[in-house]
Amino acid sequence: EELLRRLQDSPPPVAPSPAPSGGGAPGPGGGGPEARGGAPVSAPRSNGGGGVTALAVASENALDRFATWEDVVALIRANRDGMLRYEVEKYVRLARYQPGRIEFTPTEDAPRDLAAKLAGRLQGWTGARWGVTVVSGATAPTIDETRNAERTALEAEARAHPLVKAVFAAFPKAKITEIRTLEEIEAEAQAEALPEIAEDEDDEDWDPFEDR
Repeated sequence: EELLRRLQDSPPPVAPSPAPSGGGAPGPGGGGPEARGGAPVSAPRSNGGGGVTALAVASENALDRFATWEDVVALIRANRDGMLRYEVEKYVRLARYQPGRIEFTPTEDAPRDLAAKLAGRLQGWTGARWGVTVVSGATAPTIDETRNAERTALEAEARAHPLVKAVFAAFPKAKITEIRTLEEIEAEAQAEALPEIAEDEDDEDWDPFEDR
């Protein structure tokens, strides 16, 4: 009886608290899958070189406008770099061209830094890297030589004209200072013939229904 009384008077055992759902308790230092406040922490992901790819695509698109060597020369003229234009037209014998890459043979009197200068200017103007290489063996005429040959041919043709012959017969010391083709003359005439539209202040207040 005394043993039964002790068992009744003793407090019931406390049940252990259930473990939190979702895994064990976090270790010391709070290093768990969640930071303070319960917000999940995501590790930064690598873009896999997407930035480099985007730059490469942008460079390729920038070069699409320069499909030919003539486009490059036009770019130099458009930027009004007189010295570079002079050197490119006078000293460059083009060997091979593709957008972004130029190979040429310089003339004997060409400046030594022409290739580096050309590459730097083109990269600055287009935002894309250009490979400009000096090679040997190219025999193509320079732009200046081509222009002079065309002028010489036109001058010979002009001197053979009867009217020009008559002028030189009368004035032996005369010189041909300018030669223009018919296409150039017609284009200039058409440009000058375009009417200029002048704004008339009276026309602004004109109402077409007032005359009815």
